[in-house]
Amino acid sequence: EQAETIDNFDKYETYFSYSCDIKFVKPHAVLAINRGESNKVLSVNVKLNEWLQNKLFEFCKQKWLSQGSYSPNRARLFELSFQDSFKRLIKPFIVRSIRTQLNQTAEIASIQVFASNLKQLLLVPPMHGAVIMAIDPGYSHGCKVAVIDINGNVLVTDTLYIKFNKQPDRKNSMPSDKDVLSPFDSNQIDWIMVCAAHAVVASGSASIYSCSAEAKKEFPDLDPNVVSAISLARRLQDPLSELVKIEPKHLGVGMYQHDVPEKQLTSTLNEVVSECVSFVGVDINCASQAMLRRLAGLTDATAANIVKYRTESGGFKCREDLRKVKGIGEKRFEQCAGFVRISCTEQNKGKQYNPLDSTWIHPEAYETAHKFARNARVNLDDLGKDRFIAAVNSYIGGRSAESWAEEYATSATTMGLIIEAFRQPRDFDLRNFMIFRAWDLRLAKFARNARVNLDDLGKDRFIAAVNSYIGGRSAESWAEEYATSATTMGLIIEAFRLPRDFDLRSKLSKPLFKKGIQSLDDIASGTVLTGKVDNVTHFGCFVDIGLERAGLIHISKLKTVTLKLNDKVTVKVLDVDKARKRVGLELVEVLS
Repeated sequence: EQAETIDNFDKYETYFSYSCDIKFVKPHAVLAINRGESNKVLSVNVKLNEWLQNKLFEFCKQKWLSQGSYSPNRARLFELSFQDSFKRLIKPFIVRSIRTQLNQTAEIASIQVFASNLKQLLLVPPMHGAVIMAIDPGYSHGCKVAVIDINGNVLVTDTLYIKFNKQPDRKNSMPSDKDVLSPFDSNQIDWIMVCAAHAVVASGSASIYSCSAEAKKEFPDLDPNVVSAISLARRLQDPLSELVKIEPKHLGVGMYQHDVPEKQLTSTLNEVVSECVSFVGVDINCASQAMLRRLAGLTDATAANIVKYRTESGGFKCREDLRKVKGIGEKRFEQCAGFVRISCTEQNKGKQYNPLDSTWIHPEAYETAHKFARNARVNLDDLGKDRFIAAVNSYIGGRSAESWAEEYATSATTMGLIIEAFRQPRDFDLRNFMIFRAWDLRLAKFARNARVNLDDLGKDRFIAAVNSYIGGRSAESWAEEYATSATTMGLIIEAFRLPRDFDLRSKLSKPLFKKGIQSLDDIASGTVLTGKVDNVTHFGCFVDIGLERAGLIHISKLKTVTLKLNDKVTVKVLDVDKARKRVGLELVEVLS
């Protein structure tokens, strides 16, 4: 039922005459109906089948009226009592139970979708080594501009007042890139990141961060709008490092998050963030406190202590230095050590530095890794280089991690992780399933057998030696030889084979850079566009096609294809509702 006191009721129009069997009602429909009911736009009625009441009446009649002498008054009194109790007590109880079950199912489904979208968003590949200009659009107060260097440091900030020519053709009235870049040295800028226009990245919550206490602490003298532009640039350069500064529920990748239990939502999303940060790993000598506190095993207090220790001591020289940080005991060290990395620099290069500290290999497995490197005849100083990877691949051959594990007297899991680590570059990102617990110390044996020096880890000669040692053997066969699991052996081999600068997120969907349509007037039914999946729900996917609001591919137009956040797609416009600013889309193709 429509409430006349509510002006913005069009979003609930779908449910004005909605009727559905409870077995088929969708989770998003349940939450939308609940919100409409809460806003007094909708009234909800659960209709029970008549046979339920009749069946229950017959049961009660058989139980209590089948005994004793029959009396019309007695039968009438029983019937009236049953009808009253069914109307006042039984039916409301059944309705409450049904709606409670529907709500619980819908809430769990909504949280799962939010968590899945959040994971995809956090793992968007970074754009390292680029100088980026970000523009936070504005009109009366101008466009806030920020330029950051390859390390994320702010080079310059400014405000641009862009004037639009009053011409009928809106496209011709737009300022050119030359006009925008005129105050800056455009030769030094690699990418221009304009909020929701050119580089299609998550930017909806930039203003939330810019007004936060953490932003004020980092940029005490800057206007929040300028901080917003800086945050946009950093999100393009390294999305994960910037997005962890914001509460995940504010990132705008879920639906009906305000209609689900906040405690359950917050707990689930925090777990996802921790999983992603641990999955990618952090350089402990440059990671922010916001990043460190999300690492598995650490808290905000221990993260603050880590920052304090590295400031006072000049940085961490090896993973063992973590034990010197206040609040990090044996158990906490065991939890987090595999997820932190220490890059080789002139400051920490020396006897204390171990090339394995730059990999996901846990310190408990260093002995096995060193042995494997020696056997593969690779130098760990070369870890990540082509020759190192080639040597690891040659040494491993086609053997499985299980076969290697037996040879090195360790578990297949440990051996697989060592092999994978030896195939990766020095700064390879950790996957969330690479959790290191109670490893057997067999890594050195594998390195010795591969005849590699772990100081060369990541270098070409190290990788070549490992590849030569591995040969065509599978991880399973190697795991058996090293007495470890195929998974562990495979991971060690993979780590030894990857180049030094490999980034796991490079395999994932990259940011989409595009320009073109700017208003609903630029599209019509039949227009074919490219875009990026902006949000995934139970009823379809929202695609950013360069407009103020994303278009919707209804689930019936997905052609049985399952899309994920940040997927690049080609779509066809089905309908344009200018009044409500809605665009209906149909999936044409998923782009690689």
